[in-house]
Amino acid sequence: MIQLLHISDTHAFAEGTRDAVALSQRLGIPLVHTGDMVQDYYGQDITYAYPGTMLFCVGNHDVWTESLPRQYVDQTKLYATYYAPYAAGRDCVQVDPDTWWYKDIEGVRLISLDCLCDGSVMARQLTWLENVIAECEWCVVLSHMAPRSLQPHACCLTCSAYYSTTFVSPEEQDQMTYSPGLKQLYGALLPHKDKILIELCGHEHADCIGMAPDWPVSVIGSTIIDSYNNVHRSTDTLQNRCVANLVRIAPGDFCAIYRLGAIGRTNGERGRMVVYDYKNKRFVAEVSR
Repeated sequence: MIQLLHISDTHAFAEGTRDAVALSQRLGIPLVHTGDMVQDYYGQDITYAYPGTMLFCVGNHDVWTESLPRQYVDQTKLYATYYAPYAAGRDCVQVDPDTWWYKDIEGVRLISLDCLCDGSVMARQLTWLENVIAECEWCVVLSHMAPRSLQPHACCLTCSAYYSTTFVSPEEQDQMTYSPGLKQLYGALLPHKDKILIELCGHEHADCIGMAPDWPVSVIGSTIIDSYNNVHRSTDTLQNRCVANLVRIAPGDFCAIYRLGAIGRTNGERGRMVVYDYKNKRFVAEVSR
């Protein structure tokens, strides 16, 4: 069984991020961050997040220039900023200047993608992806953005108010000018759909459990507290600053996702869990108490 602690979109909220780091260390499991560590644009501080202690992919704010219109920063700079300084602590298979990597954990290949690049950089990533996914039996995919074909599942870990008006048209993939390669990555993953245990994402700042529709997807709400986030927290209450999902996977059997930390309620509710059954290819359990 593989266990991961998942966070995303910390946007320089140090306290909430450090709570997640401490929690992962106490549990003794890897912490994965699905992008947007900087507050707003490339060049801003990420050391607050102790990036050497986590496994992460880049988000749109991480790769964007400060000046408008937003542009994708040169990949060599991205690698030098986000990956080279922390290579020893992460122990991932990654080649300079790639902004993608993989790591094998408990018989499962963790594959981290850069969904923001395009052109020749995306072409290199697609070739790399085909090779690394062909070699593995099972994989977990990390991507800042979920496939635009995402089909939300109505449950305790989906913000229905947000997703009822989002991801309603797969054709929207072609309209997202700042991530033109997102549809290409989905197309590259599709032939290997039976290997994909789950795709972990962020970006939306609101929780969602759903289907790609060919594999399960978990989009976690942002750690940063903002108007897009649906998770209620008190900034001065330790247990409420962290927004993290514990992901437990028994390949070929089940995937269980537990909310640890803030859950978006103020009525005393204490826990949430959703379970996906790989054999029957459906969500089979939901707990909210």
